[in-house]
Amino acid sequence: MEEESSDKTGYRRGPYKRYLKGDSRVPRETAKRWMNLDVPSSSSAGVAYDGNAESSENDDGSSDEDRVDNRKIRRRSAQSAASASGDSHLDSSGDDDVTDNNRRSGSDNDTIPHGHFDGEDGTDNNSRSGSDNDNVPHGHFDGEDGTDNNSWRDASSDDDSGGSSISDIDDGNDHDNLDDINDGGNEMDPLYPNATVSLRTAAFLLMTVCLTFSVSHIFIENLLQVICFLLPNGHILPATYHKLTRVFSDSPVPLVLHRFCEDCQHYLGKRDDIQNPNCPNCDAELTNVHGKNYGIFLEVPQDKILKSFMEVDRLYDQLRYPMNREQDADNDAYRDVYDGTEYLQIPCNRYDFSLMWNSDGLPIFKSSTFQLWPIQCIILELPPLLRNKFAYVTGLWFGYKKPLMDIFLKPFVDSCVSLYNRGFQWTHPETGIDITSHVNTRICSCDAVARCSIQNMTQFNGFYGCGLCEQKAETVPKGNGTVRVYPMSNPAAKMRNDTEISRQARIAATTGVPEKGVKGQSATSIIPAFSVGRSFIPDYMHSVLLGVVRTMMNLWMDSPNHESPWYIGTRTSQLDRRLLTIRPINEITRTPRSLTTRKHWKASEYRNWLLWYSLPVLQGILPAQYLQHFLLLSVSVYHLTTTSVSKRSVQLAKHLIDSFVDDVATLYGREHCSFNVHQLTHLAITVQRWGPLWVHSAFPFESNNQIFKKLIHGTQAAQLQVVGALSLVRQLRDVRNRMDDQEAVTLAERITGRKLPQNRENVGPGVCFVGKPDYQMLSPASSEAAFRCIGEPMVQNLYLYARALVRGQMIHSISYEEEGSHVLKRNNSTVIYDDGPLIAYGQVMHFFKHADQLYCVLNQLKKINPGFIHRASNCKAEHVIPVRKTTNPVVVPISQIIGKVLQLEVGGDVYIGQIPNPYEYNL
Repeated sequence: MEEESSDKTGYRRGPYKRYLKGDSRVPRETAKRWMNLDVPSSSSAGVAYDGNAESSENDDGSSDEDRVDNRKIRRRSAQSAASASGDSHLDSSGDDDVTDNNRRSGSDNDTIPHGHFDGEDGTDNNSRSGSDNDNVPHGHFDGEDGTDNNSWRDASSDDDSGGSSISDIDDGNDHDNLDDINDGGNEMDPLYPNATVSLRTAAFLLMTVCLTFSVSHIFIENLLQVICFLLPNGHILPATYHKLTRVFSDSPVPLVLHRFCEDCQHYLGKRDDIQNPNCPNCDAELTNVHGKNYGIFLEVPQDKILKSFMEVDRLYDQLRYPMNREQDADNDAYRDVYDGTEYLQIPCNRYDFSLMWNSDGLPIFKSSTFQLWPIQCIILELPPLLRNKFAYVTGLWFGYKKPLMDIFLKPFVDSCVSLYNRGFQWTHPETGIDITSHVNTRICSCDAVARCSIQNMTQFNGFYGCGLCEQKAETVPKGNGTVRVYPMSNPAAKMRNDTEISRQARIAATTGVPEKGVKGQSATSIIPAFSVGRSFIPDYMHSVLLGVVRTMMNLWMDSPNHESPWYIGTRTSQLDRRLLTIRPINEITRTPRSLTTRKHWKASEYRNWLLWYSLPVLQGILPAQYLQHFLLLSVSVYHLTTTSVSKRSVQLAKHLIDSFVDDVATLYGREHCSFNVHQLTHLAITVQRWGPLWVHSAFPFESNNQIFKKLIHGTQAAQLQVVGALSLVRQLRDVRNRMDDQEAVTLAERITGRKLPQNRENVGPGVCFVGKPDYQMLSPASSEAAFRCIGEPMVQNLYLYARALVRGQMIHSISYEEEGSHVLKRNNSTVIYDDGPLIAYGQVMHFFKHADQLYCVLNQLKKINPGFIHRASNCKAEHVIPVRKTTNPVVVPISQIIGKVLQLEVGGDVYIGQIPNPYEYNL
């Protein structure tokens, strides 16, 4: 067959000429390979070059693997050239056994920066048939499950999702070619001659936008090319995503790789410390021609992260929050973790603090079992609204199976022990004094599945599956089989303690049989100030919302229960009509969805249903005895999630929960006394130990897990995409705090922060009037109400506003919501306000300013009785209050407005939904 010379293709000529001119970025062996690679013409079958691979030949002399399209060969040649010049996103680390769809095993990408690629197998997933997308980042997909609607590949070919090697992740010690940024540009140089903006500022703003909106690499590269086209000659803005990320040369926190033998599960140590090619425990060969025989997980050193928080983010002043917080009228109330009995046992010094941590599996793809297991930490001494902002990841496991906790937790546990005993050192940025801070690891908040693995105990469906008490499960029939249940025990089972757990672990180690559910010592048992029996809490997000509440809804509405007295599945349409008329406030992110889609509901939607929607919607439809039973759970959870939980509320909630758990067996049968129902009995004591349920909820951790998903844009090397993005986030935070250009910092904060209306007027402390006002007089009734409030009649025209931003909450008037089609699904006009000795409710009509004072005109909502009352205990639901609309306006100072509340209009009735705390908004 006739072949073209390589010069006619136009793909290798440029890089090879650079090599002839002495460009050191092109390795000698790579250049030789270009010299020897002949590319066939488009009219004939081609032979893909593979310097090492062996393949069988067909009759025409070509191998099966060599029958590739000419477009792929040209593209591969371009990729090889880009790799040699430092432009590639691919890393072909020679010890991986992944499938290389383009057969690039013969290329030596010697100068590729470690750990900076998207598709390790070299496939160009975004290229179309017949096109040469040489500048497209490799390995990027648009679909969450790894499919690209515009891809020429078969959408079902994503079986190897996440299977790439990570042996060459950038661990912070290898920074090859960091100065290779668009022909030598330094990050502090002007973006172009005589520019007032530096390269670092431009790169910082571009990456801030890209990370905020989770855009793909292909979008970033196209955006860079457009910007480069618009900039004047001589600019130094990188034209590729790879070079843009290398503008920030040093990562503030290095990454550490740990390895273990997959044959015997023996921990091998850090990557750089391993010298023996065989496992010292089982003598298995750790590397071979087929790939690796060891597992890998990541550690991000906590001391480096915390040092950055102190020196760069200057969090040391925020650590005084426990001492500076507002005092409560009830000094014995549980307002935060600091009021719990467990926290008070270990005092902290001025710069010491404590952590809450979480670990849970995160499935990435729908068509694969590949999952991430991050270890996340939150600093408990920070103000509640800042805690999630400074949550950090200190460990990351990736694979097709659950992690081996003894191995995965070892670096984390060692770090926690060191932080407690020796602490970490940092330099006060204002005084220059070296300070040592000690860190206490206090709480682990995770679901039951992860908790039993970390505690090294029997799973929740075992006989002793509870990690908090020693109650033994019972086996009862259910359907055609059996199920283990935890009915209410009287007296209550003995609570676990560390001494007893340690004794049981030694017995289990000797006998090889779990002793009362304890299978052995937990890896966390050596962490000082951390209790295996008390520091693990029954997170209410999983146990209550995704557990009991979801189970109850399925019992009521699933067709297999159609013969049960509680079944209301035939009235789902009537329930939906009631539910879908509810308009929540903006701070509740999700509007109500049909009950037919409840299997797709998020935990926050089950929370909304439990606290507010369920009682008005189910009234008159669910039989009274079952609604009375569910009322117990709704009231108790509300009391335990309020901003300040009194000791009386804890005792009341405990009594109501015990009644609820006891009645499950009576109303629904013993087979429904599940482990999640049993966990309810531990909620009250958890509040006594560690504060309100919102303090140690898993909501912030789960929210971060969803962010991790957004960082993944393809099926190849998903773990590296997460690691790279998290490293870049840390770099951007470090750059922001060191940046002198305050205008750029302000712009970045506006991009990443909450979007505020532009047409707003600051009229007082924490108050802005928004929009264009109407210049008119108040109605006679409103004028009379103003006279009662202000002491003088309002006979002149006033500027009346329909919207106001009050202490961060956007409040609308009734007229604004009636006129605006964009707020049809929201009601932000109902507020709670201080009316002297009482608390009252109203709907906003207008905002106005008079004599430098700010006022609000309200239509009152009058409480009516009796509301929802549990007859047996005479307990009233204080969070769902029936009200009556009135046309009697009142005028109150805006300073008396406490905040917004939910107004629930269901079946012609109106209810007020009280918000338990301001910290669980936007879930």
